[in-house]
Amino acid sequence: MISLRSFPTRALAIPVAALMLIMTGCGGSGSARKAHPEFSKYDNEPYADTFSFAASPERTHRAVVEALQRRGAVISVSDSRSGLVTANLHSDGLLPEEEYDQQPVESEEPSAGSVLAAIFGVILFILLLGWLSDGCSTDSSSDSERTRTREREPQYEPPPPPEPAPPVSAANYVVSCTLTPEADSTSVRFAVVRQTIMNGTVTGSTPIQNKYVNYWLRDAILAQLR
Repeated sequence: MISLRSFPTRALAIPVAALMLIMTGCGGSGSARKAHPEFSKYDNEPYADTFSFAASPERTHRAVVEALQRRGAVISVSDSRSGLVTANLHSDGLLPEEEYDQQPVESEEPSAGSVLAAIFGVILFILLLGWLSDGCSTDSSSDSERTRTREREPQYEPPPPPEPAPPVSAANYVVSCTLTPEADSTSVRFAVVRQTIMNGTVTGSTPIQNKYVNYWLRDAILAQLR
């Protein structure tokens, strides 16, 4: 059995880091999908930005406004005659729907690489337990003496340098809804633009095509029409 004292402490950091990466690496990749399982019902839906509602333009217009306001959006334009509704939705970061869309879909069946990584992690964990138990069970008095010696030695630690204040980053989503009367229904087309805000200033504007945002808006409007 290899003693912990004969085994370099820095060398232990490498297998420990590898073990932690194996055990936790796969969990963070799908965190947004695990946090919002309600969006999974849209995974197999095709992209769409226009939906038809079996209601009059006036009733559909009211439903669009109420759905956006319930989400916390601020209505900037609401014109029932032209069929245009524009709203601003402020967020500290990306919308949950956009974070969800950016995460890869996790495979239900484990891959061969993940199985080998799990086996390697178990073996590595057993070896680490052996090293730690052997090192802790021998010559504990020497450790205590060295610890007391280090405690008596004066140690000077310079104060850490002040960290610069990080820029304040946020996002503003501009949601535009265009209503078009049809024979016995009303179609609504969604267009979403994400504005990046840095320290209170808009630094970029990006149109996004996110089916999860569009399908959520569709369902929110249908809920108001019921």
